[in-house]
Amino acid sequence: MKKYTSPQTNRFKNVGKFYALESDVKYLQNLAKRYNKQRKEFFSRIKNKPIISGGKEREQTVEEYAKMLANGPGTKFYQFMNPQNINLETYENEEQLQRKIERLEKQTSEDYWDYRNEIFKQNFIESLTVVSDSTKTDISDIIQAVKDMSGAEFLDQYYRNDDFSMVFAWSNPEALILESEKKFASLRSAFGINGGD
Repeated sequence: MKKYTSPQTNRFKNVGKFYALESDVKYLQNLAKRYNKQRKEFFSRIKNKPIISGGKEREQTVEEYAKMLANGPGTKFYQFMNPQNINLETYENEEQLQRKIERLEKQTSEDYWDYRNEIFKQNFIESLTVVSDSTKTDISDIIQAVKDMSGAEFLDQYYRNDDFSMVFAWSNPEALILESEKKFASLRSAFGINGGD
């Protein structure tokens, strides 16, 4: 039995605070590489597209805009500009390691991006609905335009269109009312809806 459980055998790896199966460590590292590759592939599809601001395409590309930002965890481009690195020393025990493996298995599955896109899309629709109710403004045309998008089309717009982020940022009621008409016009323009600038 000692042959299979002793940390002195090649089957186990000292990861700082505990011994983990070497096969699990390698599997986790490979999952992280796959996840980073998928994110890089997504970013490569949008990085050369123009940023949309005020309902109009600008000369600046997504990549140029992303590099201009602080490039920290608070920006929506952080995950694409910075690969996810696995620091084994941050795991306290085997349970934490296994949870990370399960999370990356989900994130690298074939249907993960479709699922993620739909979650983003639904959150955006809910945010628009709150804004509509708060300002007592009919934006059913905008909401319908978002619903008609596929999840992939929505995510493309989300990372290109500066006005998309603003919907989630409106937390001050007074600022919300003051800015709503301009933002709604920008969204209508971006979606090609009559009534936008």
